[in-house]
Amino acid sequence: MSDYASITVSISISEEYVQSRKQSLVKNSEEKGQFIDELISLIKGFKTDAIQNTVALEDIVHLLTNNIQRIWYKYSKKVNITKYSKAWWDNTCHRDLDSYRQSKYLEDWKRFKETVKITKHNFFDRKIDEIANKNCGPWELMSWVKKGKLPATKAIQYNSQPYIKLDNL
Repeated sequence: MSDYASITVSISISEEYVQSRKQSLVKNSEEKGQFIDELISLIKGFKTDAIQNTVALEDIVHLLTNNIQRIWYKYSKKVNITKYSKAWWDNTCHRDLDSYRQSKYLEDWKRFKETVKITKHNFFDRKIDEIANKNCGPWELMSWVKKGKLPATKAIQYNSQPYIKLDNL
């Protein structure tokens, strides 16, 4: 007979739903501007001077949230969230890719590649400006681009001559 008692423990693990789609507005898009404009006009149009009690306040708040939700769904779109999602992708990339998929012409493929190149360039320029100007220091960029290692063959040079030995320094 064993000195150890056998204990069976059952741990229930519930399933967790991970959302892979969300409603989103494209940054710096026309839809985002229209959303903000309509939201501002909605808020300006609310009459709050007739609020006399908490019931009237709750009615106004419910009306406001329902209208904000309506405007949100009017201008936002469902997007898939994946580990391959690209923050720089915009409607012009989507439009040119669709154009190529329909025509299969080399010119449309070249236009799509050029659009992607310009879009990426503009996105990362804005990102660099945002990070550099946020705290007014270029060293803030280091956490974003991560550290790079210099090649092992790199040496200190003066007048195109490497200083390999400590005596030369």
